[in-house]
Amino acid sequence: MASGTSFLFQYSRLSVSDHSVLRVVGNGGSVSCAIYLLNLWTVEQSSWLDWRDNDVEMGAMFHDTGSAFVGIDSSSVVTLTGSKMASTGLSVPLLLQAAAGYRFVAGCLTVAGREVTTAAELELNGVTSVTTVAVCGECTREGDCFAPLTTAVIDCKCECAAGGHGDVCVPAPVPAGPPPPPLPPSPPPPRTPLPPPVGECISD
Repeated sequence: MASGTSFLFQYSRLSVSDHSVLRVVGNGGSVSCAIYLLNLWTVEQSSWLDWRDNDVEMGAMFHDTGSAFVGIDSSSVVTLTGSKMASTGLSVPLLLQAAAGYRFVAGCLTVAGREVTTAAELELNGVTSVTTVAVCGECTREGDCFAPLTTAVIDCKCECAAGGHGDVCVPAPVPAGPPPPPLPPSPPPPRTPLPPPVGECISD
């Protein structure tokens, strides 16, 4: 993406529920913020909300709403890892409500050119209530895979249980992406000149 307001604009309330996964992963470009939200996110019933490897350049990760915006239950996971930004955009805690046993994995962020790798550094940048600090180059079942359908993580590869799909074991087949654009049409063959009419002179 070259430039714009955000990678994802959320207008209505959004629910990730019932064994579901929502990933905002691998986006890059010059935008004001990665996530522009005007309503709440709810993550519940063994679901996963994953913000990962987004490069916002000189923008913020989140549009500052002035209020917390994520609710998570005891069976679900939120991850915020591997992204680059000028600021997190968080002036208040990210989590609105969290049930006992929730998991919030965050870390390995680059904020204003500096690596943010500890719980204290995360808190200084508005990322609070983290249950696990992600370590750059290390992978975990809950921080890098859809845990309910992952049996193990070996060499940073998620090993999927039955029903897990793709490189992070999501609960449905992952589309391969849009088909490649069609090839341009072949140029028409050169026209063969018509033979001269019978009896007409041909000059050099």
